[in-house]
Amino acid sequence: LVNMLRMGLTKQPSESDGHDLPLSIKSLRRRIRNEGSHVLQPFTATPIDLTTVANFPLEHLADFEKATDPMIFLHRNIYDLTQHIFSLPHLAQHMILSPAIATRYNEVVYDDLHTSQWWSDLQRSVGDDDVVILPLMLSSDATLVSGNGKNKAWPIYMTIGNVPKGVRYKKEYGACRVLGYLPVINVLPEYAGKPWISKCKMAIYHHCMKLLMAPFSGSTSQTKFFQGPFGSVYKCLPRLATYSADYPEQNLLALTKSWTNGYGCPRCTVESSEYRKGVNGVAVRRSNSNMIQFASTEDFGTMIFTSLVAYIGT
Repeated sequence: LVNMLRMGLTKQPSESDGHDLPLSIKSLRRRIRNEGSHVLQPFTATPIDLTTVANFPLEHLADFEKATDPMIFLHRNIYDLTQHIFSLPHLAQHMILSPAIATRYNEVVYDDLHTSQWWSDLQRSVGDDDVVILPLMLSSDATLVSGNGKNKAWPIYMTIGNVPKGVRYKKEYGACRVLGYLPVINVLPEYAGKPWISKCKMAIYHHCMKLLMAPFSGSTSQTKFFQGPFGSVYKCLPRLATYSADYPEQNLLALTKSWTNGYGCPRCTVESSEYRKGVNGVAVRRSNSNMIQFASTEDFGTMIFTSLVAYIGT
């Protein structure tokens, strides 16, 4: 920190008038905040080979290649990005390392992820108080990147639940980072109404998610040693805690069809016609076991897939 202050307070050449001006305090603080235990790694560009995508309908491969452009998946290593956020020096005093119970007027409240029952149950199941749970929080949403509405991007963001919600998504703290850019699949109008297009998109989506989770799922040991707050090394257990997405992306993630099929809920088997008037009983919740059972006959809007992608924490 002392070396950075010395470097920041030295004279810096100005491109505007040719005079030497000192670095502003605001710029100096920004530079200090952006310094972590290591430099944030660049994106890796992975071309998507449709012949290697699991559950891709190969009988429609030729038509799908005609309807779309070649796709590239830009992504970072989730292992390195998790450690980068966990080791940011300006977040050391805010970092939460263990679950807690929050009360208000003698009643238990759940005001943040570390006060949730999920974190407490997971910490108890580990059986080791020295293990630090790292809840991974992912979110994605396709967005426009140009004023004419033609250019789109599909970023997927990642943060960790150890950062309090008050600073988790503030830009100046840098606790929420772009994990990757999912490929935006633009289909020609003459192919847009084909029923197999949805299956192709789902297969590509899960293929990209599998690439993101590969550094964790391919390891034999669940715990990792990460450099964390104040330069200390912690024994950590990363787990996928939340995934925030809009309705179309939830259907892609849950391998379900849209509401036009009659069963549009990605969480349960309630019919679309029952959304507004409600149901008399409790609908069956979707799970890995019954989704595989439904997929054999496409019951309840479930897509035909021979296997489901296993994510962290499932």
